[in-house]
Amino acid sequence: MQAAIEVEGPVYFRITRYTLPAIFGPDHKFEWGKGVILRKGRDVSLFGTGMMTSFCLEAAKLLANDSIDAEVVHLASIKPIDSELIVDSVSRTGCAVTAENATIIGGFGAAVSEVLGERCPVPVQRIGVRDRWVDSGGTKELFTHHGMQPEDIANAARKVITTRHEVKVRG
Repeated sequence: MQAAIEVEGPVYFRITRYTLPAIFGPDHKFEWGKGVILRKGRDVSLFGTGMMTSFCLEAAKLLANDSIDAEVVHLASIKPIDSELIVDSVSRTGCAVTAENATIIGGFGAAVSEVLGERCPVPVQRIGVRDRWVDSGGTKELFTHHGMQPEDIANAARKVITTRHEVKVRG
């Protein structure tokens, strides 16, 4: 919140009624445009923003049960986006899953995919609301309906891992 007060220009917050564990303690220093690796991994990069980062951490636990080592990256700001961290993570894992609590059209997953398309082309699966009308309902029911639960992120990771290849980073 303090960082938003100090910025000149528009800022927006995505909030939810969903009860989630705290990811950071009170001493965490937020930096605009800088992401954070919350869990190191070697098999797939899970990129989350907002509440979906908690779901990525849960998905990483599910994947660990299958001996899949997922890296979890939290990107609090989408513009500016931490291109270097995105490329660094995927250069190690060779594939990515993005998770957002919004439409995948022109959103967080699209921004991560743009970075990867230009700098480090790898297979990407995007989790979020597809290009369709959204129904009304409870948060958990809507997340299940739209395939946005931790299990869905884990399934997307299992799928994208089968298509990964050697990574070549550009510029």
